[in-house]
Amino acid sequence: MSENNGSMIFVYTCTLLMFIGLSIYGFTAMYKGKDWGGIIAALLIMGQFLLMNLLTTVQGTVETDNRFFEDSTYGWYGQWSVLVAYTDFWLMLHCFIFAGLLGLLKCLDKKAAQDVKDESAILEMGYRNEDEEAYQADPVDQQRAWTAEAENRHALE
Repeated sequence: MSENNGSMIFVYTCTLLMFIGLSIYGFTAMYKGKDWGGIIAALLIMGQFLLMNLLTTVQGTVETDNRFFEDSTYGWYGQWSVLVAYTDFWLMLHCFIFAGLLGLLKCLDKKAAQDVKDESAILEMGYRNEDEEAYQADPVDQQRAWTAEAENRHALE
């Protein structure tokens, strides 16, 4: 085991634990129906962390750690820094994709809620479709009928 393997194992383990914790938080928050803003922010922060970790791993450790593996028939087998780089890349990709997907779904939900709100506001103002019978009736005649009906009820009392 080289001198960097212990630190790479620690970084790899912490990265996986953070991603598992983020996944559990995301599942529980979505199950409880909480706002997705916190999940999206956590995914973006985790993705940024993974990107920085990926860049520092590839530019530093992979280039200097255990160079004798390059001549091996097994390739990079056994080099922890390569495993960390691949893991960081795929986890970063998943974080950014899911943050984008959740952001898109959040925008679509807001738009659908606004459309329903606008439609209910139109119905509350009394606007009706042309094919509805009440819309085609003369409003003055309706008012006269309502007034006459109210007077008849009042006269019966």
